[in-house]
Amino acid sequence: RAGGAIAARLEPGEALGEPEPENLYGELDALLDEVAKGAPVLIAVDDADLADPQSSGWLYHLARHLERRDVRLVMTVAHRRRGTPLGSIDSIRSEPSTRTMTLRPLGRSATAALLGLGTKDGAAGTLVDALHAACGGCPSLVAAAARTLAGSPLPADTEPAEAVGRIISARLGRAVLARLVALPCETSGLLALLEAVAVLGVDADRPTCALFSGLEISEVDVLIDCLVDDGLLSAGHFIRFEQGIVRSALLAEMGSSRRSLAHIAAARVLEQRGAPP
Repeated sequence: RAGGAIAARLEPGEALGEPEPENLYGELDALLDEVAKGAPVLIAVDDADLADPQSSGWLYHLARHLERRDVRLVMTVAHRRRGTPLGSIDSIRSEPSTRTMTLRPLGRSATAALLGLGTKDGAAGTLVDALHAACGGCPSLVAAAARTLAGSPLPADTEPAEAVGRIISARLGRAVLARLVALPCETSGLLALLEAVAVLGVDADRPTCALFSGLEISEVDVLIDCLVDDGLLSAGHFIRFEQGIVRSALLAEMGSSRRSLAHIAAARVLEQRGAPP
């Protein structure tokens, strides 16, 4: 309603312009007070960390003045990556009245609900277990698997391992690649590192990944930090995928010929590193 009130004040084709923030906040406050007279108001903002400076500035202003109104502000915010500057959304997090809730990976029953499958024992339950393990409870991966199942249902007698293999389609591989473009590192380096981790498997430590991908160890460290922050990798002494289905999708996206050459290259790298036969 507040957005409609703002739009109603503009003539067709007229731009809002850039008034002083204090003036704009005052107008928005007045509109919000008007809307809140009749009933409590919920303001829900998805991906608030992607807001432009003016919008995030207003959200910070709003968060500091909520106690005056029957208004609640709910936002979803991605995990802040290391090295990025602090902004208005980070200031909201530090407000005493802010309650932060960290979303956890989906459980088995939630995975089954998204897939539209039952959770009881039997073929459906076994498939839920296999996909839950492969996706690691990541909602976007479970949703991608659900879309694949909806477009191409599996035969009733399909084994779980075969079913997961079928669900890892080219679409899922492309979705992972598209996700890399949005990260604050060079896409080619990110892809080279992910493919190294996928091919090397249990032998994927930092020096071996650097040698295999042709990257400097310092570059590998920066790329690992970026991918850990995004939730694609976990890194201790060895580097692992958080979701096994991502590794499978990347290997499928490589194609059989390039994948075979990569495995030969990995064997040579491991031999150089003194790995046992």
